[in-house]
This record gives sequence, C-alpha cells and structure tokens, in this order.
Amino acid sequence: GTFYGTFNSCDDFLCPPPPNNDTCDNARPIEIDGPSVIDTTEGMAVLAEPGCGQAADPVAGTRVYYVIGNGTELTASLCYGGNTEAIDFDISVYCSYCSALLCVGGNDGSNNPDCFAPPDIVHPELTWCAEEGVIYFIAVYGHAAGIEGMFELSVTSGDPCDDAVPCGCEISC
Repeated sequence: GTFYGTFNSCDDFLCPPPPNNDTCDNARPIEIDGPSVIDTTEGMAVLAEPGCGQAADPVAGTRVYYVIGNGTELTASLCYGGNTEAIDFDISVYCSYCSALLCVGGNDGSNNPDCFAPPDIVHPELTWCAEEGVIYFIAVYGHAAGIEGMFELSVTSGDPCDDAVPCGCEISC
C-alpha cells in the first residue's frame, strides 16, 4: 500500500491525496529525528524561489516542508523513494518569512552515505546550524525540467551550534 505519514497506511482502502505542499505558504511539517516522509514531486507546482547554495533554480515540481530550529546542526537527507529510474533531486533550505525567504543552503548532488539506492539515483543531504525557534523551509525538486518522482526525506539533529544564518527581522523586515 501507499504510506502518507503516521497512522495513514492505505493497505485496505484508498488514501486521500496528501495536501499540495508545493509552496512556502502551504508547507507541511516534518519532525526532527522523527519518521521520514515518503512523497512525490509529480504534478506539483514549480517553486517561485531561486535555488539556494549549490542547488539549481527550481524548474520541476516541488514539495516544501518546514522544521523549527532547536539550536543544533540539522541535516535534511533525501533518499531513494521507490523510483526505478535515475532521478536527480536538489534540496534547498530557506528561513525568514514566505514573502522574503533567505537562503540557508542547498545541495544538488553529494550523496547521502546512509541511503541505499540503485545506481545513478542522486540523494543529496544538507547540514546547517538551526537557531532555536526559527522556522526553516526545506524544498525538494528535480534538478531539471521534467524531473519528477518519489523521494524519502528525513531531518536529524546533531551537535549544538551557535553560528546560524541570521533569519530574524533585523535582516528581512
């Protein structure tokens, strides 16, 4: 069956479609150190923000999630989500307000060493210092036009840190 989050296994019935979390305004939460989310970029809108860090500008369907910083290094990791062909995903992380997002970082190709996947499927990860209480938006999208498919996203917490990208009103308001 298909899985759409905790307590939403669809083995015995048709699952309702997940919400279209394809913009910052309708981002879905993802739990730090919680279960990973399996999702797809198929049929989603293209994010209107530029790519961040090493990630390309979004030109394919996008999914957007958010986490609330906890004062540690957070790592957002993409992994094989059931695709049978090679898919090159990018990941970008932003902070601040949806109307004025600030780039925290992005990645388009270094492989997550903890992910087992078929050859040629790129599964990037990104680590950043997450300030306590700040909302971070994580965008997942194909590296080029028409690249869409399944992915698995997880966010894990690491060592405490104090060198976060400034995301408060003193920068963006």
